[in-house]
Amino acid sequence: MRLKQPLVALESTVITHGLPYPQNLQLAEDMEAEVRQQGSVPATIAIVQGKVVIGADIGGIPELIEHGQTGYLFESGNVDQLAMLLSAVDSMSNPKLTELGRQARQHVATKFTIERYSHAMLTLYSSLGVPTQQIRANNHQCT
Repeated sequence: MRLKQPLVALESTVITHGLPYPQNLQLAEDMEAEVRQQGSVPATIAIVQGKVVIGADIGGIPELIEHGQTGYLFESGNVDQLAMLLSAVDSMSNPKLTELGRQARQHVATKFTIERYSHAMLTLYSSLGVPTQQIRANNHQCT
């Protein structure tokens, strides 16, 4: 992040489900204001059919979304770009949304496996000089 401030992800379900209009928008605005007041940057992400399809291009969000393949990224703080993407997603056909969701599930299923995570952590520990044989032995005892 440019300003090195903590990022707090807020989910758009607050706006789209549950509370009636205009209370839903007021709550979302209040949540973002509270996050800012605490010294963090709010990043509201949009959800369609249970899949993250729109997110700001900051923090770890770009790791989750491949722009145009598993969702869409917008420049953090660019409200016009976000509005354009929300409108585009809102007008998508169900088959397109289903395909986007399928690709998102496939992306997560292949990129964020326990094996890849374990390998990355062992590599990190090893690079820091931690003896990974002991970590591997302890891990096998837990399974």
